[in-house]
Amino acid sequence: RKQMLAKMDVCMGGRVAEELIYGTENVTSGASSDFEQATNIATNMVERWGMSDKVGTVCYKNLTGGDGEPIMGQEVRAA
Repeated sequence: RKQMLAKMDVCMGGRVAEELIYGTENVTSGASSDFEQATNIATNMVERWGMSDKVGTVCYKNLTGGDGEPIMGQEVRAA
């Protein structure tokens, strides 16, 4: 868990550097792959590896609700 959180911190570093150097109005899309990677790590931590105190230690991977939408999508909107 600690290693994955650290990796997400690193992924966010590029955007933070841009904001500090160029200002929030002048950031680029260069960090988009980093955001995608951080999002994938966070999603896996919750959905696959049970690393969420709020959701619990359950694997939600490949579960869908009655409308075919992933369970986690429904829970995020409900929060």
